[in-house]
Amino acid sequence: MTVSIGPCPKPEKSQLFAMLQRCLAELSEFGEVDLSYPYFDSYWQDSDRWPYLIFCNQQLAGFSLINSLSPSGLDTDFAMAGFYVAPAFRRQKL
Repeated sequence: MTVSIGPCPKPEKSQLFAMLQRCLAELSEFGEVDLSYPYFDSYWQDSDRWPYLIFCNQQLAGFSLINSLSPSGLDTDFAMAGFYVAPAFRRQKL
């Protein structure tokens, strides 16, 4: 099994959004979740946000949303704002 991660180019934005919706739907089983994710477009507009896609054997398996914001107010270089691996790719032995 080959796992790779790379920046999400703008033409692939809709794939990441679809996967984000699945992620948020899963999370909503445990509490209230804003399904609109208001900062989504910022990942292709702001210089301090980076969207990544995760592939397993060249199939889209997940995503990661990275930014340089610090919810605590403490200094940070990078923060993981979102991370998701689709159920079919979880618990695989690498």
